[in-house]
This record gives sequence, structure tokens and C-alpha cells, in this order.
Amino acid sequence: MSTSFASTLLAARRSGKTITDFAGAPESLAEAVRTQRAVMEGLGETVCGWKVNPHPEVGGVSAPIFAGACKEAPTSWPFAERLVVEVEIAVRLKRDLPPGQYSREEIIAAIEDMSLGVEMCISRLPAGHTASPWTNLSDSLANEGYVISKASMPLAAVDYASLPCIVTLDGETLYSAPAKHPVGDHILPVMAYANAQSDLVGGLRAGHFITTGSLCGMVPVPRKGTLHVSLGYFGEMTLPIV
Repeated sequence: MSTSFASTLLAARRSGKTITDFAGAPESLAEAVRTQRAVMEGLGETVCGWKVNPHPEVGGVSAPIFAGACKEAPTSWPFAERLVVEVEIAVRLKRDLPPGQYSREEIIAAIEDMSLGVEMCISRLPAGHTASPWTNLSDSLANEGYVISKASMPLAAVDYASLPCIVTLDGETLYSAPAKHPVGDHILPVMAYANAQSDLVGGLRAGHFITTGSLCGMVPVPRKGTLHVSLGYFGEMTLPIV
């Protein structure tokens, strides 16, 4: 991986266009996280949170969520082509989690609380690209930013099937179904990455939030308007897309 691919991603972020040149695209986890760091440095950003996923080959992967793209509701968000939202549960750390091997109980003990969150996603990669799967990781797993609710609650188990997840735009339903977690557990993604940390931007720190997986898949936002999200007892969020 050369720094040229990080430059390509930076240009795509700034222009709002998808990339067409995959020269220097990462071919490994190590190359992908080096690209993430180069992009973060190029943007002059710092970390406020993390997007984490279990991974069949390396245990878990992550993408830093940049402080300049983290907002607390109520707020608004700029419309862009290819904008997608994901309704998620965010957990906030009350202590650092340095690289190590953690039990589920140790992960739970490190979490302060949980909140409703909405991940804002825009992939800089064109649909149907044939580059290495690590390319998506270098693109921060398509993360564009995050909006988190001010309201929080103690960490607890969640019965997803009984939790209605609804997304509307100007009253038009974009998504309405019981919440469905991709791995059935909002603690597992945190534990998977905590036990397989690979980032080069400072790791999991007290005060960071971790978003734990979409409960609605990927919901495209087709135009400007008033986005409204509700997630049962987690509450609701009104987010003008401007």
C-alpha cells in the first residue's frame, strides 16, 4: 500500500465522488489500517468513537469515527448523494481497553451506558468494485459520521424482536420492522474487536463510544427532508437532512 491510495480516498471524501483509481489499494489488514491513519491525518482529525465488526479471519475489525463528524442530537446533517443511515445502539466506555484478551464480563464492566445512535454512511467505493475486501476497511467501513442521542441508559440485554425500529423522511416510511442485530448481540462486536485490536490511532479509550451494528440494515436517504428515527424504549431522534 502506498500513500497514493489514502490520497485517493481523501480526494473522494472532499469531492463527494466515488473513486475510480484503485492503485495502491490495501491487500491486508495491516495495509488497511495504515490507510485509515493516513486519511485521518490528512483530514486533521481525532477519534471520538469506533465502528466495530466481528471478522471471520482476524476476529474483529474497526474504523475510527472522527470527532469532526460526531454530533449530539438535536442537530442536522448535510444531504449528499449515496447517503445511507443505520440505526444502532452505541455504548460508551468508562475506562480504557488496551489490547488484550477480555471476557464478556470484563467488557461489560468497562461500559458506562448505552444510547440510541444513527450512523451516517457514504461509501467512497463504486458499487461492484473488484478490489480487495480490505479496501472497504480502509474506507472506514463507509462511515461518514455519527449522531448520538443525549439520553442514555444503563447497559442491559436487549430483546431485539420486541424493539420497533422505524425510519421516516417527511413522514414517508423508509424502514419499519422489529430491530434485527447482525450477530444478535450488541456486546459481541465490542468484545470481538477488543480482543483483536489492530488500529494505529490510539485504541479504545475512556469516553469513546462504540457503535455496535445496524438494527435496520442500510437505509438510503434519497433527498433532503426531516428524518425521524425511533427505536422503542431507546427513544427517538429528529434529524433534518439539509
